[in-house]
Amino acid sequence: MAANFPVPAPMELKVDLPSNWQFFQDQWQDYEIATGLEKKDNSIRVATLRTVMGKECLNIFKSLDIMADDAKVPAKCLQSLREYFEPKRNEIYERYIFYTCDQGPEEPDTYIHHRIQLAVGDMTMSGWKPTISLIHPPTHTV
Repeated sequence: MAANFPVPAPMELKVDLPSNWQFFQDQWQDYEIATGLEKKDNSIRVATLRTVMGKECLNIFKSLDIMADDAKVPAKCLQSLREYFEPKRNEIYERYIFYTCDQGPEEPDTYIHHRIQLAVGDMTMSGWKPTISLIHPPTHTV
């Protein structure tokens, strides 16, 4: 057990919530393992999670529709927060945005950066698995 392991930073609720949530969740899992918290009682784990998540995130957690029994289980708490911070995305719309992106005359460098961000977001959204059906329509041979 690492007694001096740093406490995770509070959940950052600005700009990119899915990425910030993933970062917080990774920090939390590392913290639980490094401090031996995962071997403790669920009430201690949930209380610690609620303490380190930060005031704004705790307010969101309290507003979620989570059953009282589930609020006492760390995995259920994290799942509820994940569903809040990582909403489902419209894959067809995301692909449309990617393929209709145009470069303006005054943005040579930012255009490339923007396309990379769109592509990475697209790959992350689908779990790094290409969905060929949306990229290329199926071809039928007679």
